[in-house]
Amino acid sequence: MRSIHLLPIYTQVKGELLANLGRVDEAIAAYETVNSSDIASAMSFYNAAQLYKQKEAKPEEILALLDSSIVRLAKPYTFDASPYLFDRALLLVDMGKH
Repeated sequence: MRSIHLLPIYTQVKGELLANLGRVDEAIAAYETVNSSDIASAMSFYNAAQLYKQKEAKPEEILALLDSSIVRLAKPYTFDASPYLFDRALLLVDMGKH
């Protein structure tokens, strides 16, 4: 039997809590675990991208996370997809890739 604290959903909650506490590196580590699990979602990749922005990571790293989030969105895109698409578009503009 799997220990309850090892389940990815609890790791995601841990990542959210760590992010709210400003413990960015630990939150990123938690999201990396979640994003390599079976519960990886558009939101988990998006949240990881936001944490990478806080760390002022390379734009290419952030773009990869945003791309991974968009791949997981339901198609056709609904209004709920707009923050994901908008953030990716802004990043591409900042990178000079219009």
